[in-house]
Amino acid sequence: MAENIYLTVRLFLYYSQIFGLSPVILRRRGGKNHFQPFWLGILYNIMLSALLAFSFQFSYGNIEMFADNDSEIMFMHTVCKLVLGPICVGIIFISSILSSRNLCNVINKLSEYDQVFQKHIAVMRYKWIKWIFLCCFLISLGVCSAYFYNEDVVLRKVSERQLSIYEFISFFVSWCLFDIISWTLILVVFSFLYLVYKKFYQINEKLVTILSDYDKTIPDSPGMDREFKVKDRLFHSPSSIFHIEGSARSRISTPGHNFSNQFKDERKFAVKKVAQIRHLHILLVNISENLNSIFATRIMAIVSLNVILLCFSSFLLILMLVLGRRDSVLMTAVIWVCVRFFPTCVLIFPFCLVMNEAERTSILIHESLSRTEEVAMREELRIFSMQLTNRKLVFTSHGFFNLDGRTVVATVGAAFAYLVVLLQFHMTLSNLKKNSASNDTTQPKDSM
Repeated sequence: MAENIYLTVRLFLYYSQIFGLSPVILRRRGGKNHFQPFWLGILYNIMLSALLAFSFQFSYGNIEMFADNDSEIMFMHTVCKLVLGPICVGIIFISSILSSRNLCNVINKLSEYDQVFQKHIAVMRYKWIKWIFLCCFLISLGVCSAYFYNEDVVLRKVSERQLSIYEFISFFVSWCLFDIISWTLILVVFSFLYLVYKKFYQINEKLVTILSDYDKTIPDSPGMDREFKVKDRLFHSPSSIFHIEGSARSRISTPGHNFSNQFKDERKFAVKKVAQIRHLHILLVNISENLNSIFATRIMAIVSLNVILLCFSSFLLILMLVLGRRDSVLMTAVIWVCVRFFPTCVLIFPFCLVMNEAERTSILIHESLSRTEEVAMREELRIFSMQLTNRKLVFTSHGFFNLDGRTVVATVGAAFAYLVVLLQFHMTLSNLKKNSASNDTTQPKDSM
């Protein structure tokens, strides 16, 4: 395995093991990579699962803290957060254990790419990775502090209940663990997709260089000009075939003919390079599809719950604006909306980056195919074009939705659509409460 890929991937695995997202560890023995179970990571994963089960024990007590709130939507938001959040974290843990072997295969294929290409690309360096890890950790802390910033909603409820230390830990786990795990998974996904993106970028740059050098091999030497003149005479005067053969034989000993052979060799070399890039491209497509299958379940869980909570957070923001709450409460509502929408955008962005770079290969091939006339290169480009058409890279979450820019737009549209439903539901409940209250006040008067 390439040294740079080994060091980079090892950091990704170590960071994901901290949060129970990878139960395997990467070792090197004799220049070869080995994957073995990370027993401490598995034990840590079991402890986190037990902590989730422990948090479920107090879930109903945590939900009861918000039961006396004046908004039923706030209560529903809390139920989704305290119940669906740990469920999604459990799905992420189980999917991480089941997909660990596939992740090892992806890392081996990344190493195979470098061995075939015979050139190691400059992947993320240590300092950059550490800064990314630090930023992710700070984002996780910011997410936690955003929840506890609103004194009227969280801290006041906790203080009123006078929770024990065990109940407070369970409340913290069920309330914040989903967001911490989400940002950690986003970092791991972004890291692996960045490696694939850099390799697609390297392929495209190499392809641009090869095709531009191939276009420069236009016959412009005197010997090759004489060859085209011979072909022109052959086309117009078939009776002079013997004179043409003599001219062609006299061409063999000229320096121009050697220069022509050099161009032919360069063209053959360019055709072989394009074929090699075609094989590397299909290898990267397979790696990308494997990464998609590895993270599809976790991405679907994160995006789905974030969309649900985004609807509730948007409703709470509008409700607080209508009720005229103070600025600190409004700021907390705005933070909640950003916390729900921003992870989805960050999670989908690297997939869009890889798809756009893979689509750039198709553009380069079709542009070169339109201006190439030589049979060998044109045939190779045609095969490459058919491969790109039949194996178009598309990232999806088990077919439910594609991981592209349209999903972000669809998320916003779905959030606004369900927001209208929540507002209508809230207005209906308010009217029912007013009608029931008016009926209660009129019943004693009627009895008198």
